[in-house]
Amino acid sequence: MQTRSSLPCLWLANDKGECGYLLGPARFAVHTQARSSSRRYRRISSSRSMIASLAFAALAFSQAAAAGSPQSDAVHDKAEITIAPGESLTDALGSGGRGPEMVVVPDGSFLMGCVSGRDCQARELPVREVEIERAFALSRLEVTRAEFARFAEATGYLATGSCMSRNHGLERRREARGWRAPGFRQTDTHPVACVSWDDAKAYAEWLSSETGQDYRLPTEAEWEYAARAGSSSRYAWGNAVGRRRANCATCESRWAGQTTAPAGAFAANAFGLHDMHGNVWEWVEDCPGNRDAGESPDASPNPAAACAARVLRGGSWSNLPEQVRSASRSWLAAESRSFNLGFRVARDIAPATLMGGLAPQ
Repeated sequence: MQTRSSLPCLWLANDKGECGYLLGPARFAVHTQARSSSRRYRRISSSRSMIASLAFAALAFSQAAAAGSPQSDAVHDKAEITIAPGESLTDALGSGGRGPEMVVVPDGSFLMGCVSGRDCQARELPVREVEIERAFALSRLEVTRAEFARFAEATGYLATGSCMSRNHGLERRREARGWRAPGFRQTDTHPVACVSWDDAKAYAEWLSSETGQDYRLPTEAEWEYAARAGSSSRYAWGNAVGRRRANCATCESRWAGQTTAPAGAFAANAFGLHDMHGNVWEWVEDCPGNRDAGESPDASPNPAAACAARVLRGGSWSNLPEQVRSASRSWLAAESRSFNLGFRVARDIAPATLMGGLAPQ
């Protein structure tokens, strides 16, 4: 393991099941850790929990920054390696080379849902406090075309089926389209698009078999915790989308409403993660669930049983600013592919004492 610090539309189901449009750390043990652990949440009834949550996030980030980001050429072996939140790691692949760069996200708690109170959707409510009891790693960037191509070539994986592609501003489902040709120009540094939840799961399982580590899709709670990175605003940087902070339909960048941007083209958030807002929608592990009925949110996937649809987070280059908010969420059938659907991966890490005193209690 190496370490170092008129808009286009997409068919989606809403929270009522109706079909509509969507616009435009830390010690590492080599052995595989169990993915599941108990998680808890509660409904927010006052602002005190919000203050405590933000204070904890600020402390975690300042301690991580003080620890620095040492670089090492250590090879993945049976020895444990200590690494602090905010640092990154890559795992050697059995077939040669290395996997995606992963950033260690500290354990902590946060308010999940439409905390800002602006542009709230029913599917983003109620606001709840969620506890992330274990640090985990999340890919610094969305999985790129080059990374997905390596997997496809190594395994012979065929992402069969049609993809909703975009051509001259129009959307249509075409058998000839797929992640290699999503309907707009990309390079290998762009995030892979036109991939389904099933495709994303297959890639994560391949990484696990290549590295001996537990790679997976992040849970919805992990995703939002990582996207917010201690913030409670609409976006990680504030309540206004601003200019050239993300790739969305009207975010005023060179790629806005036209195509994906190269992964990492925009500044990282406080956890060191890029493109959590816009570029491509990101598949997460969860089924949609019924948040108001108390099934979600939870740091474990919701629910555990299989389901036909899976949740998407983050919005994309073809969506309006409202859809790239930290709280924004939607879902599609697990087999769905579209020109603005991609993903990033998570990696489990051993529950042990974290540098900077951030160990779970």
